[in-house]
Amino acid sequence: MTPQFPSAGADIGRFRVVSQLGAGGMGVVYEALEVNLDRKVALKIISPQLAGDPDFRDRFTSEARALASLDSPNVVQVYAHGEEDGYLYIATQLVPDGDLGQMLTKWGAAPLGKALELIEQVASGLHDAHSAGFVHRDIKPGNVLVRRRGVDTVQAYLGDFGIARRVDAAVTRVGGVAAGTPSYMAPELHAGGQAGIATDIYSLGCLLWVTLTGKPPFGGNTEYEIAGGHINKPVPQLPVTSPLTEAVNRVLRVSMAKEPGHRYRSAQALREDLRDCLQMTHDPAYHQLTSALIAAAGGSAAAGHSAPSGPSGPSAPSRPPGASGPSNPSAGSGSSVPRSFAATAAGSGPSGPPPGSSSAQYASGSGAQSGRRAADKPSRRGLWVVLAAAAVAIVIGGVAALVAGMGGGDGGNGGNAGNGGNGGNSGGGRSAEGQAFLDSDAPTILQAAKDDMAALQSTHLSGKVDQDGQETAADLTITASGDCDGEMRVGEGTAKIRRLDGTTWLKPDRGFLEASNTDGSIDVDTFIKLVGDRWLQADSSQSADFEDICNITSLLEGSGTDNSDTAVKGDVSEIDGEEVVKITNGTGSDEVTAYVRVEAPHYVVKLESTSDQGDFTFGKFDEPFEVTAPPEDEVLDFNSVG
Repeated sequence: MTPQFPSAGADIGRFRVVSQLGAGGMGVVYEALEVNLDRKVALKIISPQLAGDPDFRDRFTSEARALASLDSPNVVQVYAHGEEDGYLYIATQLVPDGDLGQMLTKWGAAPLGKALELIEQVASGLHDAHSAGFVHRDIKPGNVLVRRRGVDTVQAYLGDFGIARRVDAAVTRVGGVAAGTPSYMAPELHAGGQAGIATDIYSLGCLLWVTLTGKPPFGGNTEYEIAGGHINKPVPQLPVTSPLTEAVNRVLRVSMAKEPGHRYRSAQALREDLRDCLQMTHDPAYHQLTSALIAAAGGSAAAGHSAPSGPSGPSAPSRPPGASGPSNPSAGSGSSVPRSFAATAAGSGPSGPPPGSSSAQYASGSGAQSGRRAADKPSRRGLWVVLAAAAVAIVIGGVAALVAGMGGGDGGNGGNAGNGGNGGNSGGGRSAEGQAFLDSDAPTILQAAKDDMAALQSTHLSGKVDQDGQETAADLTITASGDCDGEMRVGEGTAKIRRLDGTTWLKPDRGFLEASNTDGSIDVDTFIKLVGDRWLQADSSQSADFEDICNITSLLEGSGTDNSDTAVKGDVSEIDGEEVVKITNGTGSDEVTAYVRVEAPHYVVKLESTSDQGDFTFGKFDEPFEVTAPPEDEVLDFNSVG
C-alpha cells in the first residue's frame, strides 16, 4: 500500500522529494526537484481522504487545469498536476523566501511604503485571478509568498488556490471544510454567506491591515469573538498623521466595508487606490514626517502585538527583547534585517496605534489627530469655514494688490459645475453599519464625517453665501494636495481660479472686478487695458492664503468641529438619493448645519450657515481630476508692465 505521504528522497513520477515545507487541511507541501528539467518546485500532495473522493478529484483536476493557464507575475505559477505512484499532486513555482506571515513574525510590521507595495502586488495578482474566473477564498499572510529581489525589493505572489473555486460556483464549502480563515473572512462568510469577489476584497483589506500593524484587524480568544469583530466592530484605522495615512484609511474603510455592495467593485479598483497612495510616498514631505511618526508610534506598532504565525506550525523567532522596531541595516553591519523590510527614514510610516491608546481612539483616528489640528490652527466659526466668503475676500485682496503693484479681461465660465453622489443605500436599504453610525451621538458623527472627508483625494464643492447684501458663489474642485480648479462669482462676474503645486493663478472678468470693487480701489478700465485676457499669478503670500480653500486637510483643520459640545443630531432625510442625517453645530447667528451620509464613507453632502445664508454642496468624491498650469503666454509678465 502507498503510505499516506512520501518521505524525503522518494520519487513521485518525475519529481524527487527534498524536504517538507508545510502542511494544511488539504495535504502536505514539499520542496521537490523536477528531475528531467532540473527545476525546483513546490509539490503539494493531496490528503488521501480527499483524493479518494471522486467528486473532489473531478473538481481538483478541472481547477488545476484552469489554474495552469493563469499567467500573472503575482500569482504562483502552476507547472503540473495529476496522479503518480498513488499520489494526487499539484506542482507549482517554488518561491524561496517563505510567506508574508513568516516575514511579519520575524521582522515585525512593514513600513507604510513597503506595506503598500506588497499589497498592491497581491491586488494585481488577485485581479488577474478574478479576470480568469477564480475566487481565492482564503487570502491571508500564509498564502502570500515572498521573494527578495536585491536588497530593496520584495516581490509578492498570491498562492495556495487549494480551495479556490470558479466565480460562478454555487458551493461555499470544499470537502466539508469551511472556506477561509476566521481572522480574514468577510462578515457575510461568518454568517454562512457565499464567497465571491467582494469577500476576497475584504480579505485583502484585512491583509493590508496586518501588514501595516503586525496583527489581524479583529482579535479574540475564540472564533466566535473574532467573527463578532468582523460583523459588529468598526473598521480599524491608522492614526491620522498626514494626507497619506488619511488615504490609506480610506482604502481600509472601502475594502473592509461591512456591506459587500459598499466595497471596491474589483481588485483592480483597489489596486489603483493603492498605487495612488504609493505616489504620495514620493512626496518629500512624507519623508520628513518619518522621525515624528516613529516617535509617535513608540518605535513600532508591532511592539506588544502578537504577529501572525506562518501556515506551517510555530511562529518564527521574534525580534530580540527590548527591540522597538525593525532594525535598520545602515545603523550597523551586524543587522540581518532585509533593507526591503526595514524602517528606513525614506520609507517608514505609521504601523499602528501608539502604545496605550484606546481602541476607540484608534478606530476613529480622533486622538492625536484632533489635538494636532487644534494646536496648529485656531478654530473658525461653524462646522467648516464659510468657504465662499473667505475665498472672495482673498480674490479681491489679491486682485487689488496685483493692480496696485502694476501702478494702475475677459473671463469665462470654466468651473466644474454640478454635484455628484457616491453611491450608497437609500430608502429602506440601510445597512447594519449605517444604523450603528446613525445611533451614534452628534460629536461622534461629526468626527467620523471629518475623518472621512480628510481621507479624500479630491471633492467638488459648489454653493453661495450672502456677503454684505451681494450674492457670492464658489464652484471648485479641491484636493488633498492643495491643487484646485474652478471659479468664483460675485454678482454677474466671475473669476477663474487655478492652484497647482502651491502657485495660484486668477483670471477675473470685468463683471467680477466691478462687483467686488466696493471701495473704488481698483481702476477697472486700467486693469482691463493692462491685463486683457490673461491670467494673474499671485505672489507667494497670496498663494499661501489659498491653502485654506484648496486643500481639503487645511480646510478641515480650521473647521471649528472641535467645539462639538453644541452639536445636535436632527432628522434623517435624503439628498440626491443618499440617506443623510442632519447635524447642527454652533448657536444663534453662528449656527452651521451639516448633512452627513449615513452609509460609509460618511461624507458631508451639504452645509448650511445662518450667519451669511450660506448653502454649499459637496460631491464628485475622488473622481479623476487634474489641474494644469495656464499656458505661459497667457500669464501676465509683470516685467512687461510699466
